Amino acid sequence: MTHWTSRGATLLLAFAVTATAKAQEPNMVTSPFTFGVFGGAAFPFGDLKDGANTGFNVGGLLGIVTPYPLGLRLDVDYTRFGKEEQSFSDGPGTLLTVSAEPSIISGTLNAVFLVPVSPTTTVRPYFIGGAGAYNARPNIECSGTLCDAIGDIDEDSRTKFGLNAGGGLDFRLAGFATFLEARWNWILDALTDTDEDGNDIGDANATLGLLRFGIRFR
Repeated sequence: MTHWTSRGATLLLAFAVTATAKAQEPNMVTSPFTFGVFGGAAFPFGDLKDGANTGFNVGGLLGIVTPYPLGLRLDVDYTRFGKEEQSFSDGPGTLLTVSAEPSIISGTLNAVFLVPVSPTTTVRPYFIGGAGAYNARPNIECSGTLCDAIGDIDEDSRTKFGLNAGGGLDFRLAGFATFLEARWNWILDALTDTDEDGNDIGDANATLGLLRFGIRFR
């Protein structure tokens, strides 16, 4: 994740120098930087849904706004999914219950395209997309008489490359802005895929959707 963070910081710095130069021109924005926080709901899809339920997402952002429709945004997110349980029994008794409550920490560098609107318009649509590093942890727990026989359950976290895309609405107010945003995330090889007998058959991608509200300052 350090590699992606250092590259993202370099790109943000280069972009900021260009934006600051333009900001010194008449009638241009005076500061290229924007920062904020956000939070909302996280929805698992595909293979991830087999071991997770709807959860929450929180994070912060650092962005660069220019006089042009295109900007940059660095997002740092924490996502925690709801617990998913599976019980296994033999006859009248439950032999074991396995639960998972996956969590993801991510850092992504994203391009933001603001749809051109009238200067007096306070609501502005935008599209956003980018890539980064995602650290996923399954947070598995086992309870029941057979847990000791199974042994240690693999709880190692995985840091993988991922992509995201989405869009939202930016509400410009006096001194700050709020936004409502939907994002789709694909994390490559973040999951362990198994067959019907529970045998490991390789890796699978994790897919999740985020719906969140945020506030942004300049």
